[in-house]
Amino acid sequence: MSAVNDINPADREWDLPMADPVWLAQHHEDALEPDTPILDPHFHLWTIGRFNYWVAEYAADLRAGHNVIATIYMEASTKYRDDGPEELRCVGETEFAYEQCQGSRGLIASGIVSYANLRAPQQLDRVLDAHLEAAHGRLCGIRDMADWDPDPTLRDERYDLPENILDLPQFRASVRQVGERGLVCDLWTYFHQLEKLAEVANAAPGTNIVVNHVGGIIHRGGYGGRQDEVARIWEQGMRALSQCPNVFVKLGGMGMQWMEPDLPSQPRPPSSEDLAKRWGPYVSKIIALFGPERCMFESNFPVDGRVCTYVTLWNAFKRMSAQFSPIERDLLFRKTALDLYKVKLPAAA
Repeated sequence: MSAVNDINPADREWDLPMADPVWLAQHHEDALEPDTPILDPHFHLWTIGRFNYWVAEYAADLRAGHNVIATIYMEASTKYRDDGPEELRCVGETEFAYEQCQGSRGLIASGIVSYANLRAPQQLDRVLDAHLEAAHGRLCGIRDMADWDPDPTLRDERYDLPENILDLPQFRASVRQVGERGLVCDLWTYFHQLEKLAEVANAAPGTNIVVNHVGGIIHRGGYGGRQDEVARIWEQGMRALSQCPNVFVKLGGMGMQWMEPDLPSQPRPPSSEDLAKRWGPYVSKIIALFGPERCMFESNFPVDGRVCTYVTLWNAFKRMSAQFSPIERDLLFRKTALDLYKVKLPAAA
């Protein structure tokens, strides 16, 4: 995306929950420690309104200064099939992701995490078989949504989720089924659901579960101004999850509108120092609970791009992890994701 530099950001309205290129252009950083190898375990490709983030945009971010050696495509309801059985339409996204992998010589979508409805275990084997065939050896996980909140404005508009989704026997059976197929199960929940998620993990000890986006902290809607209460409930849930050896955590997603509703309205975008100061306490607490061997930094681009550039984000992660040893940092930036998802690295890596 190119910024229109002759427009004053203060005079320009931006009506999308994504990055405003004019606002972002006010701050530039060069990549810190540009030789550090990074596996980005969570990115999307899509169009939202007038905002396009496809291969060209992501490839430009990958070339911006950091040493990204592999990436994992994360489902986002993109390029579904237009016809055929409803439960198999999501396989179109896996076909699309594999095409991007082939076109980038394995760098983009080195691994693929696809969608499946975990409330329908009777269909799951058929869906998994179709994803596996479409991914040609690149499928490494399945993701479903479980982010329910009493406030309907905080729910994922793509799905009509029940309040008790994490209690459903069929949901828990599907989580076990994903693990039995040798796949990782990514789950997106909110902070007040984490203790219940620990029950799900305990009921599926053979499935490796990845908690997306530091556990879904919310600072908007009815949770605005209640940061201390939210942090207490979040930490309690994270402590419960840390006792489950099959649970891993993605350190990212903190720039989304749930946790940072107001940051894009600031006069200037934050620097990596600013982000490390804002988000570092959460990241440090998670790493202390789970250890670097169960944590991985994620870009969550383009969604987290609403608050900073790709370079600034990874610079912030490098600042947050400066106190760790080289071995621990390699786990956080590369090896945890590589080993967990069993990613096929591009030949050049």
